[in-house]
Amino acid sequence: MTPDLFSVSGRLVLVGSYTPEAGGNGRGITSAWAHADGRLEAVSELDVISPTCIVWHPNGARAYAACEFDPGRIQAIDVSPAGALAGAEGLRTGGAGPCHVALSVDAAYLFSADYQGGTVSAFSLDTSGRLEAMTDVVVHEGSGPVIGRQGSAHPHMVVCRPDGHIYVVDLGTDEVRRYVSGARGQLQLTSIDPMPAGCGPRQLAFSPGGDSAYLLGELTSELFRLVVRSDGSLRVRSSTRVTGSPMADGASHLFLSPSGRRAYVSNRGPGTIAVLDLSCEPAVLIEEIPCGGTSPRQFAFIDDRLWIGNQQSDSVRSYRVRTDAQEQHIVTQEYVDTPIRTPTWLAPGRRRPEESWEPSVTSTPLGNQGQ
Repeated sequence: MTPDLFSVSGRLVLVGSYTPEAGGNGRGITSAWAHADGRLEAVSELDVISPTCIVWHPNGARAYAACEFDPGRIQAIDVSPAGALAGAEGLRTGGAGPCHVALSVDAAYLFSADYQGGTVSAFSLDTSGRLEAMTDVVVHEGSGPVIGRQGSAHPHMVVCRPDGHIYVVDLGTDEVRRYVSGARGQLQLTSIDPMPAGCGPRQLAFSPGGDSAYLLGELTSELFRLVVRSDGSLRVRSSTRVTGSPMADGASHLFLSPSGRRAYVSNRGPGTIAVLDLSCEPAVLIEEIPCGGTSPRQFAFIDDRLWIGNQQSDSVRSYRVRTDAQEQHIVTQEYVDTPIRTPTWLAPGRRRPEESWEPSVTSTPLGNQGQ
């Protein structure tokens, strides 16, 4: 379901931004063509309240955003072939502050994690991707030892697996909860896997073979290698610090390379992208790359470049990526910076139809190139 992240030039990207309702200064969602030379070519903007996660429908004609506000809301967006954006239907999540959304493998359901409300919601979709109705909402309960961050449950991410398991990472309770979806979209809890106390689980990613997984702890800046048992439950095997900085927390986004031999992590405090070697046990931190701004909340590999959303410096930096022996090497001497206000998420979508493309709203080359 996820678009190929290493591909040819000219891929449409949806960029989310915090809006004034959540302390940001962006408008909502910007669509732009991401070129292999690092340029972002803006196409359209859509007013959406603080979209902190965006996911594409497989049809490439619509997307869904988690609007991190109270009351929480999921917003559907229609995307034209030229990249123009239009607001479609939206539904409330039944909680507050949704920060992540994920599609089921068959694209029949959409799930949201409400960070502030401590809830997880399910929504049915029709065959065209239209939001139909909320089919369930479950409430997480519990807390963790970190005062000020773990006073209650804070679901932070939903991961849907091909075997039907739905994993929910909870930063507030130091847990990963596993669900299955019933025939009518009800969420049925099957296990609760405890993670190290105070780590603050933020994101989860599975290896290409699915026999192991990696959990990012925001509050301790650790990457945990997990064993995936035969029943789908998780057990911690080892851990690695994702930064050499003494700053205790701020790890934000996790991505595994297609080979499964590298992990990339954004560190908001020190402002770096960490590269870890997963072929070792435990994983080894081999490099930290400057993000080119402040507070790198999320990043994406697109068109053989690494694109980094620097939330607090209102910018997106792209580095060239060289591929050797199926591994990506980031060339920090070659970069382009693009002004984007309080960016939160970059969602790569379809390729640009070069022969038929016409600018629909605006077509503005953005960015300053570095040497």
